[in-house]
Amino acid sequence: MKTKGKIKNISSFNNFLFIRSESDVYRVNIDDLLYIKSSGNTLIVQTVSNKFITYATMMYVDNLLSKKGFYRVSRSYIVPISKIDSILGNDINIGQIKIPLGGLYKQAFLEFLSKIVS
Repeated sequence: MKTKGKIKNISSFNNFLFIRSESDVYRVNIDDLLYIKSSGNTLIVQTVSNKFITYATMMYVDNLLSKKGFYRVSRSYIVPISKIDSILGNDINIGQIKIPLGGLYKQAFLEFLSKIVS
């Protein structure tokens, strides 16, 4: 994270995220997010129309978005519940995108879904 007085790499305000990617800061509507993927020391934030690469921990982003309808489904992915089209085996489908459902996260995720579906 950045030092005091500077914007963090990802911060939340109402229904928006502010994402620092390289030296620029972008405002992204949370409804446009398709997934967030951890890749080494970076995060890939995929929206409907853009991809942003930034630095933050999955734990930080999970805490930021868990109250906004997002769920961590593996060590590497956080997805918006509202964008899930189907769950087939160990894959979560968001449109044509397949997101792997991690073994350590699967039971808790399916229990969470059963509470909101029934």
